[in-house]
Amino acid sequence: MYKFAISAFAFIALGAMPFSAISNTFDVVQTIQNNTAGFSGLDNPRTLRFNLQGTRAVAVSGDDNALVTFALNENGLLFQDQHFQSSDTQPLLLTGASDAVFVNSNLILNTSFYDGALNVFAKDNAGKFNLVQSFSDEVSYKVVFDPTKNTSVQDTLGLFAPWKISLSDDKNDAFIPSYKSNTVTAFKITSANRVTWLGPIDGAEQTDMGGPVDVLINKKVDELIVAGYEGDVITLWHQTNGTYAMKQRIVKNDSNLRALSKPQALASSPNFTIFYVAAAGSSSILVFERQQNGQYHLLQTIDASQVGKPLNGVSSILLDADSKRLYAASESSSGIAVFSVSATGKLTHIENFDDLTNPLANISALAFMAKTNLLAVPLAKQDTIKILKIRK
Repeated sequence: MYKFAISAFAFIALGAMPFSAISNTFDVVQTIQNNTAGFSGLDNPRTLRFNLQGTRAVAVSGDDNALVTFALNENGLLFQDQHFQSSDTQPLLLTGASDAVFVNSNLILNTSFYDGALNVFAKDNAGKFNLVQSFSDEVSYKVVFDPTKNTSVQDTLGLFAPWKISLSDDKNDAFIPSYKSNTVTAFKITSANRVTWLGPIDGAEQTDMGGPVDVLINKKVDELIVAGYEGDVITLWHQTNGTYAMKQRIVKNDSNLRALSKPQALASSPNFTIFYVAAAGSSSILVFERQQNGQYHLLQTIDASQVGKPLNGVSSILLDADSKRLYAASESSSGIAVFSVSATGKLTHIENFDDLTNPLANISALAFMAKTNLLAVPLAKQDTIKILKIRK
């Protein structure tokens, strides 16, 4: 089922690069394999994320149409705790599950690409998660993805093909980029763990966001940065009194922005003076710097010809907790590239690491356990999630 989404996000593979910078700077702490050792519902894992305390984790499967929660045993290893899966007898809105994130230890949000849904799971008094809310127009993906159909009237929530979930630092707001709705939809999260739909940030204007797939949030200055995959575009938004207005549009062109092709993932410095773009179409990472007038300009571009295999179709980037290292990986290649981050935000390639016997291939996401050097690495085509300990 989920294969269509992957083909829709087609990556350019540049072939093997003649780089020998493969370093064993990690240990495999745990290998979680679908349908093995008590694990299930992990065919094509899209992500694994930890709660803030690092005591629980949640993963989603794009092909099993499932959400799986984990807890830690006495040895610090994950074991499967709960398993939610859509089926004919239990038709949950989990078809093509694409992301999941802890708001807090008692609340999980999940997006489902094909069901066009945001699901809310909350803990009960017995400590178990239950599905408590779902937001979806429940329009068949066959209709949504049919180029001959006009679905604008049916799209009342702005949730056709939602990809990632981005939370504000205070966890009071969630923003969902929806690829086929071509918008970013805002939700409010209450102290009672209820979620309220606020609507698309562009309101009735229906601004072309280029098929958005990722969002950065800076609530301190009321800014959003949105990656438009299909349109090769980055849009910047400013919020005033609850209304968002676009303040900058950065588009691929034939001069210094030729590498802005299929932007798929974003990361930023804590103060938003720098942000990073994983451009899958050009196998590049672009670095943008904020100017005194609040506009961003291109500071640096690094591509696979300089770094090697992990940047071929780069689709995931992650800054560590102190923003001194950036990690990058691709769903169409193997290995992880590591960069140091200078005081100005510029990147310097340090090394690539991989396992030559069991390659870290087809990486669909990267996520650290809070305040640790444990890195969760889902391997989509291997139906596997590896927990790596990065050696300092």
